Amino acid sequence: EKWGAISYGQGWANASNTPFRLFKVWVNEGGISTPLIAHWPAIIKEQQGKINHDASYLIDFMPTILEITGAEYPTEYNGREIQSLEGRSLAPAFGGESLEPHEWMFWEHVGHCAVRYGKWKGLQEFSTDKWELYDVEADRCEMNNLAEEHPEILKQIADKWHEWSRTHAVVPKGR
Repeated sequence: EKWGAISYGQGWANASNTPFRLFKVWVNEGGISTPLIAHWPAIIKEQQGKINHDASYLIDFMPTILEITGAEYPTEYNGREIQSLEGRSLAPAFGGESLEPHEWMFWEHVGHCAVRYGKWKGLQEFSTDKWELYDVEADRCEMNNLAEEHPEILKQIADKWHEWSRTHAVVPKGR
């Protein structure tokens, strides 16, 4: 089924992520944009009500935890090499600093693929081989597919996603 399993109906799922397109399960902004509320009175001071709009994602949690705790990321476990750590710490944002932007960000969820490179975001639904391209700085709601206007950027983004999927053992559902 195109819409996947949604617990409270397609209409409410779309409404809950307004103004962004689609909802959880998808890699459109409505599916991947989630606020993070951080509460740590001993460290996060004088920022009550502050909103930081710097983009980050799941791979940033481990570097954040390691930095905050002073722990080291292991290189192996039981004699097996562990994949190197990716992401960057969110801890500077807790002190009010801006975060260094990721050069590339990658997603895959139940066959839906996405990659962000600067202002560009490419995405592909599991049921098609066609990629879409959006300028998320100018069009965060993903209303204007620019794939035909910028085929060279789209090719670069799609190629980078496929490279990432090979190096990270990501095999989208149905492919």
